[in-house]
Amino acid sequence: MGFKTRKFIAAWFFSVFLIFAAVSGASAYSGILAFGDSLSDNGQADGVGWIRMSDGPVWVDYLAEDYGLSATYLNLAFSGATSYYNNPAGSTYSPLLANTGLLSQVQMIDSISSTTLVTVWAGGNDMLNYMTDPELYNPVLAAGRVGDAIEILFGKGGRNFIVPNLSYNYMDPNDPEDASAIAWMQIFNFFLAQELLTLDQFQGVNIYGIDLTQLWYTDLDLSNTITATGSIIGPDGRPYANFDSVHPSSAAHRQIASYVRAQVPEPASILLLILGFAGLAGLRR
Repeated sequence: MGFKTRKFIAAWFFSVFLIFAAVSGASAYSGILAFGDSLSDNGQADGVGWIRMSDGPVWVDYLAEDYGLSATYLNLAFSGATSYYNNPAGSTYSPLLANTGLLSQVQMIDSISSTTLVTVWAGGNDMLNYMTDPELYNPVLAAGRVGDAIEILFGKGGRNFIVPNLSYNYMDPNDPEDASAIAWMQIFNFFLAQELLTLDQFQGVNIYGIDLTQLWYTDLDLSNTITATGSIIGPDGRPYANFDSVHPSSAAHRQIASYVRAQVPEPASILLLILGFAGLAGLRR
């Protein structure tokens, strides 16, 4: 067998790794575990949570479906949850919801498989409650508590984390109320990014910080919101992007899930890509 023939066969062999990495439909993760607030809460669908603040599935529901993990998906998020232990909105509804904040949620589970994909999305309710207690709900502390929650989950075995920040793309900076919220979220996002950089140094951890300020909805109606008695389709024939003044519609959640998944490679795919590219690079040398 000549050198060129052997080189061709080797190139074909390593290219197979790249092909499998691109087309493999099987998920390398064993399940999804979600923590957070109403941006993730799917209500009582899995027996945990409070209420779903959207007109259909939320982004984690879609993500579990996309990965083929709906059967091994547990959502521990609670609408109204802050990054702290408490849930101001929930406590006004029922005393049972008083202590369902993020730092309480992470105590609800004893151990996590290293192959579980863990999502942590919180901070929005700290912003909404800021004026009631500026010291407790300041953005720096809120970002630090999200980091604390991830560290606790790491100690329980979690190794793969999806951590979105807060998006303000669709707020009006010329509106004084919106401008104040945008300023809070910008500070929170900055310090959350610093927390994730520190946590990413832990041995064996994979942290995917999702910058939602880079996500822009496509083919959705931004002009209004869905109401309790209204249509989910806007006057231009496109689905509304907003369920209400705070929460995305299910159509928007669908796009959030797709955006997130595009930025979270699966472990098996990463290994195949590394083997493929490393092999081809070796042949070039």
